[in-house]
Amino acid sequence: MTISLHRWFMVAGTFLIPAVVASIFSLRQPNEETEDFTRFFISAVADGENDDNRMVTRWGNPLHVCVVGTPSEASRFRVQRFLSLIRTSTALDIEETFHDNVTACSSLTFLHVHIHAGGYEAKLKIIEDISFIASKVGATKPIDIPMDTNGMGVIFANDRQEPFAYAAMSEFGGGKTAEDEIIANNVIQQEILQILLAAKDIKVTFKPRSLIQERWRREIGAEELAESTSAKRQWMADNVKNICLYDLIALKTLFSRDTFRFDGTLGAYKKHISEKFDLMQREARQTLADPYYQSLIREPC
Repeated sequence: MTISLHRWFMVAGTFLIPAVVASIFSLRQPNEETEDFTRFFISAVADGENDDNRMVTRWGNPLHVCVVGTPSEASRFRVQRFLSLIRTSTALDIEETFHDNVTACSSLTFLHVHIHAGGYEAKLKIIEDISFIASKVGATKPIDIPMDTNGMGVIFANDRQEPFAYAAMSEFGGGKTAEDEIIANNVIQQEILQILLAAKDIKVTFKPRSLIQERWRREIGAEELAESTSAKRQWMADNVKNICLYDLIALKTLFSRDTFRFDGTLGAYKKHISEKFDLMQREARQTLADPYYQSLIREPC
């Protein structure tokens, strides 16, 4: 749905970010697959700017995640299992805790994950959360962030403080319908993935092959998606339902033990992809096929 990046704030919204379209080939030779993923990686982590000297945002270890609100058992399970998948696939040392409110999160927290029931009260709580976290980085200007209570993310950074991130997502009725359950599962994965990759939404006209690519054959407002079963079904028909192969390879590219030693330039990651893509792809396929993670995978993509 939404992720945001700023400096003061960097903000990225599902409906507001310019499209960056990667070429997709129906038939791919091995080198074409590597090139195709490289284009996707550039669009995801470098806003489509193919400049080898560009610095790529990368978080360090340990990475503390604080889950707040009153998540259902299903939502709590999804967060824990998804973070487990990332730990298994990367060198990220993720430590998660659960609290009622962001004010109870440790000062070491990087990512605050707020799971809520939607509605006006959720919007007020999100504003309150963002104001609290913004104060940690000394933000004094009014906050102008696209609000999407279905799912949104914000990264707060300046040159003097460690960055903080915040993601909020709805449980979509607690999964009372099949559509609600599928979208709730998707949004948790999407928002966490985008924060970790510092990746904006990418609008595409083809069938997405990533959680951060979204296709909208007609504009569906946040309120309509929250309340309309037909809107949910259309969104599901147009978009992926869970983490995809390219998403996991992108995480492995940024956060492997080898790349943690890199200088952070895009060129270094591109070289790593050219040398290690086949290996990363095999490992990612194995992880996504692991029965332990099948509860997260509604539809391979």
